[in-house]
Amino acid sequence: MDRSFLSDESVVAASRNYVCVRAATYESEEEIPFLSSVFRGRSGALENTVFTLLAPDGKTKISRADRGPQMAFSTSDNAQIVKKLDVISKKHEVRNSETPDRLPFAADLRLGLNVAACDNQPLVICLAGDEESLRKIEKALAKSAWSEKHIGLFHYVSSNKNELADTITGLTIDSGLVIVQPDQFGTKAAVLVQHAVGDSSKTLADTLDAALAKFDRQPAGETRAHIQAGHRAGVHWDTATPVTDPVTDPGRPPAGGQPPR
Repeated sequence: MDRSFLSDESVVAASRNYVCVRAATYESEEEIPFLSSVFRGRSGALENTVFTLLAPDGKTKISRADRGPQMAFSTSDNAQIVKKLDVISKKHEVRNSETPDRLPFAADLRLGLNVAACDNQPLVICLAGDEESLRKIEKALAKSAWSEKHIGLFHYVSSNKNELADTITGLTIDSGLVIVQPDQFGTKAAVLVQHAVGDSSKTLADTLDAALAKFDRQPAGETRAHIQAGHRAGVHWDTATPVTDPVTDPGRPPAGGQPPR
């Protein structure tokens, strides 16, 4: 879906009129009841991908719900989907256009690394020892993170130095920004750049630019081949809750069901 839809520049532009929420699906037990209320497939259980548009109240559906945008809008023509997105967005008045001072943090380092690896993007780790310090770092970074130059180019997570010890190589600072390159399977990462709290030698925007310049963007691969490579390497992702979608992992049967053919 990403190659054909989410990476389309016209789709990206249309999405700026929406608050886009990336659900964690099987990584959040709290989300499952809500996602299941939005859409269930033929299996009757929560599937790995769910898509719909909601009104500003966060409850009322203003589009059909399905596994993805193409199915929800009954077309694979991105231009038609963009037109529909534009028509819907014009029906809702924007009440707040201020730049947010919060970042879209992944739930934890494990999930942040995996998602960044899947999306082939750098992961920005806001490194702090307490909540107050974290908020200062987050607020300082937000302006650059949401700028036209950098929006959508990074993933974000908060952590502390102890959590990074066995996962991130090349770390030398105790607090600040650490931007990393995830490995092939999103289980470990190497530092691209880091910016310690109090470092006035460069701006945070400069640090983001430096990370993008060093990031080694991998060519898009084929999903089944990637899964098979992970199995050969002994790497397997264990979800926080049972997988109930029979097509999520061709090598693993769904919870309570038979493996797909």
